[in-house]
Amino acid sequence: MIRVIGVLVMMTLITAACGQQYENFQGSTNREDIENMSLQDENTSDVEYENPRSMDRVGDTWGRKQDREMMKEAANQVPGVTVKRVIIEAGQAWVTVSVDRELSNEEKMDWSKQIKESVYGAVPRYNINVKIR
Repeated sequence: MIRVIGVLVMMTLITAACGQQYENFQGSTNREDIENMSLQDENTSDVEYENPRSMDRVGDTWGRKQDREMMKEAANQVPGVTVKRVIIEAGQAWVTVSVDRELSNEEKMDWSKQIKESVYGAVPRYNINVKIR
């Protein structure tokens, strides 16, 4: 008799535990959630659209080509400087410029520093190297 009561109590506990709904608990997923994981929800925030560095806008607002153009513009803003070439490789950027007059070694260092600061101000994610011809 005790065995029968024990089995009935165990069956009641098992069926009660299996019948609970876990939809409201944190971390639970259902079949519909799993099927819709790859779909993107409608974004109601305008913050993403204001950010020019959004990943979905790569090529339009940022990338190596745009970085190269910004570096060129920044170096050309220094008076008497003409940019000949900009090379970007990984985290390094090499900016080759020509100056409208002959410079001593000390002047080259000063101009190089000034150009480097200007380019770094425009695109700070690269280590800037300046070569004056």
